[in-house]
Amino acid sequence: MTDIKTIPDDALRVDLLESLADIRACQSALNAGITTYGDNPEGYIQKRLDANLGFVKAIKAEQKRRMESK
Repeated sequence: MTDIKTIPDDALRVDLLESLADIRACQSALNAGITTYGDNPEGYIQKRLDANLGFVKAIKAEQKRRMESK
């Protein structure tokens, strides 16, 4: 796993946008009653949503840390 502190600002912004888009997709799927994806029995949408929510929280905290250290 990559240390978030080593990810460049631009890449961090892209990761944030991708996670936010995936959150919207997961929420839409869950709202439609879809709970899994693909052929993977472990492909639970709620698990993916929870992971993305964690990513967003971590990215925003890192962005805040960077802004405060400038």
